[in-house]
Amino acid sequence: MKKSKYLGLIAIILLITTKGFSQKIKLEDGDLSPLKNEKTLAFAFKYDSMMIGSSGHGHPGPPHPPGHSHEQQTEAEYVAKKTEDYNKKSPGKGDEWAKAWKDDRETLYEPGFTKEFEKYGGLQPDPKAKYTLIFKTTNTEPGFNVGFMRHNAEISGIAWIVETANPSHVIAKISVINSPGGNFFENDYATDERIATAYSEAGRGLGYFIKGKL
Repeated sequence: MKKSKYLGLIAIILLITTKGFSQKIKLEDGDLSPLKNEKTLAFAFKYDSMMIGSSGHGHPGPPHPPGHSHEQQTEAEYVAKKTEDYNKKSPGKGDEWAKAWKDDRETLYEPGFTKEFEKYGGLQPDPKAKYTLIFKTTNTEPGFNVGFMRHNAEISGIAWIVETANPSHVIAKISVINSPGGNFFENDYATDERIATAYSEAGRGLGYFIKGKL
């Protein structure tokens, strides 16, 4: 009995380890050393020109169940189609979904990102900080969970570290590829929950990466 519990614990740790290191983070340009003596960091988020669907970074995309497509499309196309489909099933439901799609950024995704960044990066969020991290999401794969088949959400993006008083002065550019989002126990049926986890993972990964460079 003790052995089985021990093996179960090891399996959970391996799941967490595999999930945490599946994203790829790379310093594309610049130097992070100006952050060395800083205690705080401001945060800003951008979503313009974001694509929806499997990005194709490192894998061709998962097999999807009927009604779910992994082919990339613009965010406008994705939102319009989902809104139309939901409204056909229940008038007004699509409009509610479209509003939540935008609202979840400020209420779920961004707070999760900054919380994990602070925890692993050691820099406290402060809008008056000398430097600002601008995170632009370039691609979102919402993932799916239909019981018999599931796939994690994923986000990819670019992070710029800029001077808060002079945003045109970029000190570093970092890419984040395929940050995963999902529940270890596979009961993540809500899309916002899966995507929120992806943002938390991105914040954790970036925080850990930057701290390791200082």
